[in-house]
Amino acid sequence: MTDEIEAQKAEYREALKESDRLYLAWKNSAEGKAWSASQDHIEELREALEDVEKCENCLEIVFDDEPQYQTSDGDPLCEICSPSFADLLREPSGFIGTDDEPLTPEQAQEMVDQHLKSGGNVSDSMAKVPAGATA
Repeated sequence: MTDEIEAQKAEYREALKESDRLYLAWKNSAEGKAWSASQDHIEELREALEDVEKCENCLEIVFDDEPQYQTSDGDPLCEICSPSFADLLREPSGFIGTDDEPLTPEQAQEMVDQHLKSGGNVSDSMAKVPAGATA
C-alpha cells in the first residue's frame, strides 16, 4: 500500500470514530431520545396497521387514498417506488395494457403524450390515487 493510501486509510478510520462519537452523543441527547421514542411509536402504529397494503418494493404503508401504481399482479407500489413515464418509454413491453398484453412502443408514446398534454413531465411518477378512493 502506498504512503498516500495509508494516510487516507488513517484519516478514514479517524473520521469513522468521530462519526460514531457524534452519533452516540446525539443518541443520548434529548433530541436523540425523542427521535427514538417517535420511531418506537411509528413501529407500534405499523403493527396496528398490519392489514393495510404495503408497497411491494419498500414495504412502506400505502393507504387507499394515496398515489400508488398497481403492478400486473395487483400489488401496490408507493409513489416513490412507482415507475415514471420515462420508464414507460424506455421499456414499454414491461407494462401491461388493458388487453392484458405488453404495451407497444406506440401505445407507450401515446400514454406519455397524453400525460404531457395535461401538463405533466416525462419524469413524473405513474402513481395515481385509485378511482373511488376516499380520504
